[in-house]
Amino acid sequence: MYLGHQPNLYPVLSAEENLRLVSRLYNHVPSGELILDALNQVGLIDQRWDPIRTYSRGMLQRLGLAKTMVVPWNILLMDEPATGLDGKGVEILESFIRRWQEERRSMMIVSHDRIWLGKYCARVLELQDGNVVES
Repeated sequence: MYLGHQPNLYPVLSAEENLRLVSRLYNHVPSGELILDALNQVGLIDQRWDPIRTYSRGMLQRLGLAKTMVVPWNILLMDEPATGLDGKGVEILESFIRRWQEERRSMMIVSHDRIWLGKYCARVLELQDGNVVES
């Protein structure tokens, strides 16, 4: 699953509708309770029926985190996952990452913030002149 610039999200639909649709695209039908719990955990429960075209970048990032809760995944690819998040949103993201690490889930995170990456990644690779090097 990919968490970044929010592919598979539809601006005219609400957060709840998006989670149901995206789940179906992955051949998964989550319970209504799971969707509500996911939206609650990311702080979007009160905006669950608003069209996501009205969401800020940070709200879309939070919706992406909710998507990780309702769609089963084997590997999660995250592209600058903290972009647009406020302090509370970063806390939510970091708690999700810690939980996934405890569950020994596979993640790949792309970020320009080495210090932030160093807190969560056992291995950091860097691009230098188009070549991958380990730091």
